Amino acid sequence: MLPVRELLRSAAFTHEASDPVLVETHISWVVLAGDYAYKIKKPVRLPFLDYSTLDARKRFCEEEVRLNRRLAPELYEGVSRIVTTAGGLAMDQAGDLADYAVRMRRFGSDQRLDRRLADNTLSASDIDACARRIAAMHEDAPRAGPDGPYGTPEVVLGVVRDCIDALGDGAVAVREARRWLEDREPDLTGCFAARLAGGWVRECHGDLHLANLACVDEKIVPFDAIEFDPALRWIDIQADAAFLLMDLWSREHPGLAWRFYDTWLARTGDYDGVAMLRYYLIYRHLVRAKVDRIRLDQAPADPEERRQVARRLAIHFGGIRDLLRPGRPGLVLTHGLSASGKSTLAKGLAAEMQMIRLRADLLRKRMAGMDPFDHDSGPPAGLYAPGFTDRVYAELARLTALSLDAGWNTIVDATFLTPERREPLYALARQRGLPALCLHCRAPESELRRRIVARRRAGVDPSDADLVVLTDQMARIRGPTPAERDLWLDVDTTAAPEPGALAMQVRRRLWA
Repeated sequence: MLPVRELLRSAAFTHEASDPVLVETHISWVVLAGDYAYKIKKPVRLPFLDYSTLDARKRFCEEEVRLNRRLAPELYEGVSRIVTTAGGLAMDQAGDLADYAVRMRRFGSDQRLDRRLADNTLSASDIDACARRIAAMHEDAPRAGPDGPYGTPEVVLGVVRDCIDALGDGAVAVREARRWLEDREPDLTGCFAARLAGGWVRECHGDLHLANLACVDEKIVPFDAIEFDPALRWIDIQADAAFLLMDLWSREHPGLAWRFYDTWLARTGDYDGVAMLRYYLIYRHLVRAKVDRIRLDQAPADPEERRQVARRLAIHFGGIRDLLRPGRPGLVLTHGLSASGKSTLAKGLAAEMQMIRLRADLLRKRMAGMDPFDHDSGPPAGLYAPGFTDRVYAELARLTALSLDAGWNTIVDATFLTPERREPLYALARQRGLPALCLHCRAPESELRRRIVARRRAGVDPSDADLVVLTDQMARIRGPTPAERDLWLDVDTTAAPEPGALAMQVRRRLWA
């Protein structure tokens, strides 16, 4: 084993490096020295990686730099030589080659998102920025070919089976996950094949949890993407996003977790992928459980570290069991004029109640081949024609059914001006024996007009509604039918409703 502690001296480096620090993971050592961090791969062979030879460690160091320069070129500088000198190990000096290290620009540990979360300095706007950055990364990532080795049903099912086998059947959660996978394998096989054919399997990050994200120079930067197994990074983008969602949730921040996923979905438009989310959340819990089990098997000397690892293992097993026992989902519709606060309210509720949010404004533009967040050009002719609007509401209904069938609470953010628009969504819930609710969002006309003018000046909202549209809507809007009155909840949005209080009302109405 490399005597890595010999690097904990200033003379081991060619740059200023007072009081170097060593950080250890189950597969790496990281030496923090001055303005740099050196990541050294342990000479280990595990079921999922092989760093046992010097040639392999060199190759994987080079691959790590190549991959991560796509995401964080400002951090990854290259590969350093670790050499043996008279004074001990040293970096990039004269001496006999001992090993290799990935050389990175160092940033403060308080810039990592896991630390910011622990310090209560990770804000909702940080989460939104993170979601946008990751969505852009996924959009730019190379796509896997349908005839290639990645993303096939066999591969996707295999990685979960490998995790389950590695953990053994000692834990109830693992046994239940094994049975769940066996029961659903035929359906899952078809879904995975469709995802691959649809271009959703891409060269992703592969290890996208909070400790591998940092805020550097006021930008969210993903780092430490998986280099040792291409099959673990050539994955469904839902699998990549699920890691961060799971990490936030397991750290007891479900609101931030769901805010991330909501914003990420809005940017990627991958609402069909919601059907796969539960599988990938279970998979990510299994991955972290496997890592924690390996760490326990390595018998860390510090009793507190062992307790922390054991606690994390229990959290992941609990998360798996919760996902395998979803409650009865509910359906919520919004109803109201443009600028009545529907989208703001829906976004807050989605985070509070862990809901999938489907927004008509976004869907309409995507169906027209537009980027919903591109405001450089106006809407094409026919975008709001009755026939096209019919198609938008039909697609909203399809995606709502998909989300409910996947077991997720769902909120549909649209005007739903008439009972005829609302009834097909109510029918979906009735057919499944699920509760439904309609939130009537209202504000004075003067406030609606003020909001529309301000929104159009800002140019940041996907909605194209102007004062002419508002006037037309006011002539057409219809309130609840007698059959709807028990499904109706009036919400005055003149002052922004507090999401937590509103969520309590919604829960009582849906599941009383």
